[in-house]
Amino acid sequence: MKVGFFSSSTPITNISPTRFQRAERFMESKGITLVAGNLTGQQDFYRSGSIKRRAEEINQLIHDDSINILMATIGGLNTNAILVDLIPTLFYLKLISIIYRLILKQLLAIRMQPPCC
Repeated sequence: MKVGFFSSSTPITNISPTRFQRAERFMESKGITLVAGNLTGQQDFYRSGSIKRRAEEINQLIHDDSINILMATIGGLNTNAILVDLIPTLFYLKLISIIYRLILKQLLAIRMQPPCC
């Protein structure tokens, strides 16, 4: 399985690189191939990039036919700003997968306690 990940708002891959690397290793240990969006590790003040750059990152992943799942590294209050710049027809096909993953992540977060760092 190939998972493309992107930073739609908060630049968590830049803010918490150790946690991000731990998550990468975990997913790869489960046989998942990861494809990083081009804003991975980047920061533009309180977000990962401008509205245009964040939308371009997701659009690039949407156009990669080898990717099975799109996954946000983390949400944020600025994610909604990029919706108008996404390609509607392809976006909606993978939107269900993204929403499902976000809901699942929230449900798991309620039941799981994060490790002490």
